[in-house]
Amino acid sequence: MGSDEALAKLKEDYYNKQLATFVLNKNDTKKIVETEDHRLIQMKDPIFKKPETQYGRAQFYASEKYFFGLKIPTMTFNLIVIWLSILVMYIVLLFNGLSKFFDYLSRINIFNLSSD
Repeated sequence: MGSDEALAKLKEDYYNKQLATFVLNKNDTKKIVETEDHRLIQMKDPIFKKPETQYGRAQFYASEKYFFGLKIPTMTFNLIVIWLSILVMYIVLLFNGLSKFFDYLSRINIFNLSSD
């Protein structure tokens, strides 16, 4: 892949101590925390921790997310979520969904306000 000198040069050019301290959680004194339900949670090096949920949630700076058993890179997952959100908003605007929703709310009179 490369020589040790090339790796040292790459690290010298691009390594950020503050970012490494943040993503590796080096300032925290507790490395493992026990919850009230007696589970142990890794606090040290959270960037290397595998996500625990299968629904796209993961810790900050996770390299991958699991979605219904599929391992998806975080960047790809986030782009899919953004594009799906844009698609939903486009469909709502296309079919005038906001005004229909507000008309529906005014018809059901949620707050029991009289329109005298």
